[in-house]
Amino acid sequence: MNLDIINVPELSPEASVICLMTKGSLPQSISLAKPEAKYVAACIEKGEKLVVVNSYSRISLFVIANMKQEDWKIAEDMRRAACKVHAILKEHATENVQLLNTTGSENVALAFAEGLGLTQYQFLKYFRDAKKKEYKLKHLSVVGEKPDKKKWEQLRHVLYGVYTTRDLI
Repeated sequence: MNLDIINVPELSPEASVICLMTKGSLPQSISLAKPEAKYVAACIEKGEKLVVVNSYSRISLFVIANMKQEDWKIAEDMRRAACKVHAILKEHATENVQLLNTTGSENVALAFAEGLGLTQYQFLKYFRDAKKKEYKLKHLSVVGEKPDKKKWEQLRHVLYGVYTTRDLI
């Protein structure tokens, strides 16, 4: 199952969202009720790295990045966080999710999207009930005004290559 990664200019308020952020204030673009915002702030203050808010029709996930580490360590942490996020999205049968990066580094979002894409792979060719087992997540919308199209296209090619290779093995 391929994960379709697209770039969108702005956040849709009714869609599920993954927010990559550093410790600090919550982005204003994510619409949360006051109790939800307080809950997220309290969890971040406790030192949690992943906060989940289930708002009935959508889910909001907040992934806290430690930007004081080396670049390779940040990228690996984001890939691992994406694996945890994928499990939550799978549990909630989420089909579309938006990725909002407020860390200031596009490489953080790229590493997270790579981890999510690699976790999304399934080999279901020989299963009779493949449709039942198939992950529901289909689209990842990356929110941003000026994404580096070359880097995102390269990520799409890497994921396609990995999926194809895994299918052949």
